[in-house]
Amino acid sequence: MIRLLLLIFYLSIFSQVSYADTTQEINISEWSTLPIAHEGRIKPIDSFARLLLKKISGRETTSNLSASEWLAEVIFNPSQAMERKIFKASLPEVLKLEQRKNKHYSYIEIAVSIDKNKEIISQLIDAKETDWTPDQRELMRVFQNYILMTQALRSLTTILPLPLKIPENIKNNDGETTNYLALKKLEKTITERVKKIVKQKGTNLEKYSEKELQIAELSFQLKTIESGGKNNVLFKIYPENPNNNDANWLSPWEIMLNGKGSPQSAKFIREWQGMALSYQQKDGKKFNTLVKKNRELTQGYTSTIKIEKIFNYIPLKNMATGIYFILFLTIIFTSLRGIDISQYTSIISTLFNVSLATHLLLIISRIFILNRPPVGTLYESVLFVSLICALVMFIVSLKQVKEKKLTSIFIGSLSAFALLFISNGLVEDNKMATLAAVLNTNFWLSTHVIFITIGYGFCLIAGIMAHTYLFQIVKNKNSKKALQDFFKTILTISIFALLFTGIGTILGGIWADQSWGRFWGWDPKENGALLIVLWLIWLLHSRISGHLHQLGFIVGLAFINIIVILAWFGVNLLNVGLHSYGFIEGIALSIGAFCFFEIILISTLAIKAQKINRAIK
Repeated sequence: MIRLLLLIFYLSIFSQVSYADTTQEINISEWSTLPIAHEGRIKPIDSFARLLLKKISGRETTSNLSASEWLAEVIFNPSQAMERKIFKASLPEVLKLEQRKNKHYSYIEIAVSIDKNKEIISQLIDAKETDWTPDQRELMRVFQNYILMTQALRSLTTILPLPLKIPENIKNNDGETTNYLALKKLEKTITERVKKIVKQKGTNLEKYSEKELQIAELSFQLKTIESGGKNNVLFKIYPENPNNNDANWLSPWEIMLNGKGSPQSAKFIREWQGMALSYQQKDGKKFNTLVKKNRELTQGYTSTIKIEKIFNYIPLKNMATGIYFILFLTIIFTSLRGIDISQYTSIISTLFNVSLATHLLLIISRIFILNRPPVGTLYESVLFVSLICALVMFIVSLKQVKEKKLTSIFIGSLSAFALLFISNGLVEDNKMATLAAVLNTNFWLSTHVIFITIGYGFCLIAGIMAHTYLFQIVKNKNSKKALQDFFKTILTISIFALLFTGIGTILGGIWADQSWGRFWGWDPKENGALLIVLWLIWLLHSRISGHLHQLGFIVGLAFINIIVILAWFGVNLLNVGLHSYGFIEGIALSIGAFCFFEIILISTLAIKAQKINRAIK
């Protein structure tokens, strides 16, 4: 408890300064475009703030602050930030917190909770994570966020002003703001004075004079602040070599404690010190001027940073998802109600094209920002495959729209919406971070992973088209000629699916040989890719050789969706193999439900379609 009180006191003292009047507002929007190194890449402070707030609170804004405004408060005014209720605690009873409807708590409340649970936390740290119960996982999740927030609160404590008086007999007469840096310059003098006082009067503070108490407090503050700054590497805002894109970035505390000081870093620190003071004094004019000066040091990152900031504010994914959903819902509703909307084909086609263009802009933006192919994580692969599905159906729709048919737009909208919706459950994977070492190669991401994910897209489209074919037979929607034309399109799509998955699998073997020293190791992910290829080969060969009739081929192709989902998502549940990096677990129930539903649906449609075919014959 003593440590807890010291921590809260230590953080609260950094905001006890007087405020000045000003006529110019602080431009946090401009400040948020300053660069910061986080998770292996350079990004705007705005992106860093969004990720940090989302991780701690589960959302990207507070009740009345944007993520950037919240972060500015955290680093420039810690005591106020500690009182803001931003910690999400899904199980407050586990953390011994009071029940609250919105389940959000302040840093101080969480700090008290962590102190109460410190013995349990200590035991869990020593235990295996796989042995944690759901309640224990929640406790550790909040604890880890508490550590993260503590680091954020301490980011600039090296330069934040302190409301402390320095006795005249040890003060430097240079007009410096009283902060850690100023105290550090006086450390030798302060330490000698404290030793002298202790030698003369001991450790009983009641015997100290007012000036002696001031010196003792300065010594205590210096040690406390420095202890809190050790290992504080979260806020990396200073590039050692601004002219080198691969420069090492440092936090203010790393500069101070690791001997990284230089005339350039000193100037940089002074600018941030000025920002902190002007923020606390609400001096917008000075704050904005210092932001512009600071930008000059990192101007080489300006273009990418500004584009990412714009990307953060334009919800391209939500826009594309919304239009796809409206199109899918409109077509299926009118079809079920028997409403003819063929006269609106051009409007529907235009809307589909707009959603596809938005979707494409989303992927291109991520490529530009990350400077690599957009398929490095499971989340990214879902976004990319959904784009492939929409693109394939766009190409098919070029002919169908002229014939006033909307089947391709329906399938494209359905597949793209479904995958984009699924991606919302993978938000933890959406960090746009640097990849694991084995994945961090643009050549193989541009070849093997691109080919295999394009193959996934073609497979899913082929599977959905097979479902649609079965529905059309059961509902007797199309003529025999129309069905035959549709079958030819499905056959073509399945051939492309085999082409891309086959090439992707071979390229994966070559990459594996270069990375792990073997072409094939029967890894679950490798087996999943091979299963897709073998299934498609069996279907196509059987159809060409006449061993499978048209309906049999369609039914077999409908099952490709199950195989793709198992190969794409399911193998990660095994938590084994060299392909386990960067993916998620805990989706067994969802995958099981999907497979069960698909088996029942396809079997039902196949039986009905078979009966209808026999009746026609």
